[in-house]
Amino acid sequence: DSGLTCTSLHTYRIEAVADSTVALVSSSNTATERALDTRSPATPVLVSASVDQPNETVELLWQPSPAADVAAYQIWQKPIGISDPTVVATLPGSARDFVVRLPGITQRWCFLVTAQDSCGNNSPLSNPGCIIMPEVAAADGQNLLQWQDYEQWPATGHFEIYRSADSASWQFVTSTPNLSFTDSDLPEDLPAFCYQVIAHRSDSFARSHSIVVCTRQAPKLWIPNAFSPGQADGINDSFGPAGAWIKSYSMRIFNRWGELVYTTETSQPWNGANAPAGVYLYRITVNGFDGEVLREVGTVTVVE
Repeated sequence: DSGLTCTSLHTYRIEAVADSTVALVSSSNTATERALDTRSPATPVLVSASVDQPNETVELLWQPSPAADVAAYQIWQKPIGISDPTVVATLPGSARDFVVRLPGITQRWCFLVTAQDSCGNNSPLSNPGCIIMPEVAAADGQNLLQWQDYEQWPATGHFEIYRSADSASWQFVTSTPNLSFTDSDLPEDLPAFCYQVIAHRSDSFARSHSIVVCTRQAPKLWIPNAFSPGQADGINDSFGPAGAWIKSYSMRIFNRWGELVYTTETSQPWNGANAPAGVYLYRITVNGFDGEVLREVGTVTVVE
């Protein structure tokens, strides 16, 4: 007798029926026994492990075990490279997904699923699903991004790269089959560059989001050597540092006698109002979004 719920009680009897035109039936005594099964249920398939909220949670999706008597699923977790996983959750047999909380993900985690029947038999561990952990490094006007392939899909079709300044508003950057990308089209006013990689499985709609990684560009500075305040054309009529990835600056302007003629602590350029033509000394301190501080001393000429 198969297809029974484990540990449930079942009562049986046998009836002998004569093969004749006369209805002759003989019934045996009854016997009661509890259903028991020692066979492991079939293994579920882990479809994907995907970082759900940036660096906070991981969403797991799996195909259920085809076994008829699945009472529960167990979620297992381990750092990549460690052989023995640990159980982090036990779910009802109707579950098909689960969200693991991992605040501030700092290492690459792998997840597995097992099915358990009502007899307490456990299936073998499913295929592992290991989250993607990109690395990013800022170079001179470029950000270098690299990551691992998703484990374990038969094949990954492509990866999508997204960029954000605040891990909230995301912009699609590119799609690539490779495991690295160099982002050289960098907006000069972004305080930070955060990236997320999305892996797409080649033979299904499954996908996996990576953790979010961020970097900052060092400030680039350009200081003009002359300007012409008060001109009608409105061109080049103020003085201050320019460049890229500058968070703020302070500036002091002195005339030829060493007298302070202008100062700002709030990144306001000098408009040169009422300044006679001539050469002036400046002292400028620039603060980059990456924490770097640049200090420059030089001269600027006011041209009538």
